[in-house]
Amino acid sequence: QDALVVENDDILVALASTVTPHVQSYRQLRFVGPREVAVTLTPSPRELAAGTVELRAITSMVSTGTELLIFRGDFDVTDAPLDATIKGLADSSLAYPLSYGYSLVGQVAAVGPSVPSRLLGSTAFAFAPHASAAFVDAASLIEVPSDLAEEPAEAAFLPAAETAISIVHDAHPRFGEVVGVFGAGVVGLLVVSALARFGVRTLVCDPLPARRAVAKRLGASVAVAPDEAPHCECDIAIECSGNPTALQGAIEATRDHGTVVLASWYGRKPVALQLGTRFHRSHLRLVVSQVSEL
Repeated sequence: QDALVVENDDILVALASTVTPHVQSYRQLRFVGPREVAVTLTPSPRELAAGTVELRAITSMVSTGTELLIFRGDFDVTDAPLDATIKGLADSSLAYPLSYGYSLVGQVAAVGPSVPSRLLGSTAFAFAPHASAAFVDAASLIEVPSDLAEEPAEAAFLPAAETAISIVHDAHPRFGEVVGVFGAGVVGLLVVSALARFGVRTLVCDPLPARRAVAKRLGASVAVAPDEAPHCECDIAIECSGNPTALQGAIEATRDHGTVVLASWYGRKPVALQLGTRFHRSHLRLVVSQVSEL
């Protein structure tokens, strides 16, 4: 007797004409004005488009630098996209109201036509705004490794780690140099961790003792409060605190012909600098680091 043998299950999924999302609506965080947010109920698409997946959120991490700037209304309103390199944010501008966030980890609840069925039930990361569900391009998903199966939320640190690595690339440290890191928040600590693998001496400056202690555990040679910041000791100083006053400290900490890497986004915060004789004669190089365009 003749028999039909199917050797690729993905063919069966691709044959389906429509795929309906598991949820009819989902909760989404919206920034509606300075220091004002709202959780809205957003209708799900009637069907999943080809190449897309429905991601049911497990966790969504807040960026305390970029997102606090947006929450407080300190960003400079512009027609520039939220992020030119992230699909879903490239079509939105920096103006209220807006959905934001880019560190979402979830479980794949449904897959659209042409998406491999093996993704169903898997845990994945997506550059998607804060919401209880996300409908994203399957090609943009990053599957969470099996060794993070018990703590999938840790995958939400991916953008911060990517930012830290980009900052270190822009700083371009060389073996034996002294690197100052101003700000030991999430990004600053990841920068310290990355620098520990470069054979450099790392000096950390942060006002919080708990952060300084973590920096030491991650490889910092010295961790001090701002009033103990070094003077003309660093070959490179990295400012990643988000606080404009730290930029002055980074400049003063860098020796002549050194490099200051500005990784913070200040938005509309005023930046007052003392750029006197020493700065004028220093031949310092200022590098602006931003992860979305490498």
